[in-house]
Amino acid sequence: MNPNEQVEELTGLYGPVFMAEKQVQRIWARQVFRQQGLVTRSGQRLEVLDPGRWNFQEGPDFREAILTLNGRRIHGDVEIHLHERDWQKHGHGSDKNFENVILHVVLFPDRREGRLTQGSDPSTFETLEWLKYLDRDLETYFDDQGVDQLLDEGLPAPLASLLELPAEAREQALINAARERWERKVKVAQSRINLSGVREAYHQVFLEVLGLKRNRAIMSQLAHTFPLSSWLESPTQTAMTAYQQFNDKWHLSGCRPANQPKRRLKQYAEWLSNGRTDWPDAIHRGSSALPRGGDSERLSASRVRKRRQEYGFTKHEEDWRTFFTPGVGGTRFHTWMTDGLIPLDQATLAAQSDHFSTWFLWPVGDVPDRIKSTLQTLEVTGPGRPLCNGWAQGIIRMLEPDYIPERGE
Repeated sequence: MNPNEQVEELTGLYGPVFMAEKQVQRIWARQVFRQQGLVTRSGQRLEVLDPGRWNFQEGPDFREAILTLNGRRIHGDVEIHLHERDWQKHGHGSDKNFENVILHVVLFPDRREGRLTQGSDPSTFETLEWLKYLDRDLETYFDDQGVDQLLDEGLPAPLASLLELPAEAREQALINAARERWERKVKVAQSRINLSGVREAYHQVFLEVLGLKRNRAIMSQLAHTFPLSSWLESPTQTAMTAYQQFNDKWHLSGCRPANQPKRRLKQYAEWLSNGRTDWPDAIHRGSSALPRGGDSERLSASRVRKRRQEYGFTKHEEDWRTFFTPGVGGTRFHTWMTDGLIPLDQATLAAQSDHFSTWFLWPVGDVPDRIKSTLQTLEVTGPGRPLCNGWAQGIIRMLEPDYIPERGE
């Protein structure tokens, strides 16, 4: 198999992250990472003037890049790897095609002593330990890249194949894909509860959701550094201290005022100060207030609105939104419910109840417009067929590199 086509599994905030090396290369090609303050392992200041020409043939990933090292302009090739050891594993050290490499970009560096080789000599290229310069977590990068396919390449093969199916089979394929996402989320929620306990798991995921895409991973670190007990003891002071402690890590460029992490932390503190110090215990006392979506076999595009009415979704949504105001609002509230509360509640309840239909039918949270338009193209949503979380989750699952369509799709 071509190394660019290999898929590797890593652990992310919300479960396994499956990545192909080509996806990592795309981040470099588009230069969507923090470029100020780049420093190579040897301590040289790095500036990327031209990332190079993306090479889809044998040889380095990018040809004819233009860089500066401590202000000195250099020309050459760039090789990108998930793991630093892949340089030797792929045989680049003895391959003359790689003799002009000037920069080795690695997500996960090795800490073994000794330099990589070019031929029989130690390497002459610089190494950039790249992960710390990415401005969002890997899950978000790869989710965004999957969505980009909807624009750059039309409908990807798994979605294009849906157009060949009858409407009922098309919907069932999306439901099956969404269930895979659901089961993964519940499994991760259970792992987090086992590791940190119920209260801390809710606290951690809540803050991660408040972090939006670019600050989600940082919010995760913050939640572990400042556990729920510290917030309950002094909400306002903890919010200020926590923000300042991570002051040099926040990704603020292009962040709307309402989404600034300082403001989000302040809202969380205000919510706790307004009498929510009994959370997340209150969640479980009110877990029966989650609407019951009923039998998942009855899910279909034409039944979404009817099922929501049957199980009183509007009233339940109003109650939960009131409960979490001003901690989280807008579409981010729905993201919290579908990425956080409902999977966590399922993991806590274990086999007592199945929230899949509730999670599926819940209003959609923060998803790109391209996913919404794709669902319209597939004729899953439209007049009389409202958008819901499950349809969007099915699309996201089908865009993941490890997705395998069921036989017959």
